[in-house]
Amino acid sequence: MGVRRPKNWEWAYILLGVVVSFIWLLGSLVLIQNVLGLERTVLLTLPERVRIVRVVTLLVLVGPAEEVIFHGIIQRSLEDVIGLWPAIAAGGILFGMSHADPAALALGDLLFYMAQGGFGMIAGWIYAKTDNIVVPALVHGIFVSLTTALPLLAG
Repeated sequence: MGVRRPKNWEWAYILLGVVVSFIWLLGSLVLIQNVLGLERTVLLTLPERVRIVRVVTLLVLVGPAEEVIFHGIIQRSLEDVIGLWPAIAAGGILFGMSHADPAALALGDLLFYMAQGGFGMIAGWIYAKTDNIVVPALVHGIFVSLTTALPLLAG
């Protein structure tokens, strides 16, 4: 598993990953909620101070840890057995399934977990292209931190 400071060209993959992930998220939400008319379960609204701490935690801990598990370990282990693209798909599917919450199993929630699997595949592809786990970890951390921070900034 490559772990190093991103090279100049790898920063382009970080930017690409964050932008594509936002497009994927917005497209998934539009499809699930507006086109299909499905709702997602609202579980808990966290106080603002907790959400601020969460932004930092997502960037520094959660993104890197999940990338090491799902791509650095699972995807990399499967590549030799089933090939690159099936390994990326498997890592992404497992990533999406790992976000399933037993308290949120409405159809809209299940489709959203599938969309998270798509994000896992985007991150897996970036890892395969760069062979540097830091790159998808930064994509993941920046993406989830921004999706948590933007509602805070919007008020």
